[in-house]
Amino acid sequence: MASLINKDKFYASFYGLAIGDALGVPVEFMTREELSLNPVTDMRESGSHLQPKGTWSDDTSMSLATLSVFSQKHFSYHQICDEFVNWYQCAKFTPHNETFDIGDTTRQALHRYLTGTPPLECGLNEESSNGNGSLMRMLPVLHFIYLEYWENNDRIMPFAREFIYNLSALTHAHELSKMACLYYVYIGGYILKYADTMILPEIIEKAIRDIDQYYHQNYEDIIIYKYMQSKNLLTSLSLTKN
Repeated sequence: MASLINKDKFYASFYGLAIGDALGVPVEFMTREELSLNPVTDMRESGSHLQPKGTWSDDTSMSLATLSVFSQKHFSYHQICDEFVNWYQCAKFTPHNETFDIGDTTRQALHRYLTGTPPLECGLNEESSNGNGSLMRMLPVLHFIYLEYWENNDRIMPFAREFIYNLSALTHAHELSKMACLYYVYIGGYILKYADTMILPEIIEKAIRDIDQYYHQNYEDIIIYKYMQSKNLLTSLSLTKN
């Protein structure tokens, strides 16, 4: 288990998530070329979703939903899905009591849950269903894993891997989405651990190198990992070539 993280860092990470999210909401779906001509330098209103300034999206809402469940002494995947539904149907965890954006994969998964499908069977597992809908809500998972299940030697524990994969699979069950979540959580954990002794690019490179090595050594994942490599699906996840 890692030592307790600074409260300021914990709160700052969620403030950073919400602020970055709110900066991006008005320009969602815009191209890089469009943004280069009109870069974001401050909070904007209206835009892509016709929202007031400072409005965060499903990214932050679903992260807060997850965090609210983690704050309980005991929790279940059902409770997390229940809070996702509360956000989706009742606008809980939203800044203006309005749920204005939800991805297709997430919507389909929640409808499966509402019709009685067990939480870990709700996520879509087709390659075409991949997206950032589970990755975007991994910040509370990062802190939970770092505080409860981080090994001093940075080794990825089987339970931690399974927990990350399961949380992704509530909506996004394809292996690429689950692997991306594991990369996110462990890169974030490395940043928390090594921020005072290494520069950020070195931390990220070390994290990705160690995660790559884990996948090459782990029997359960190596076939899937090599399949992803063969289809160039890991290009954005890995800095190393093997």
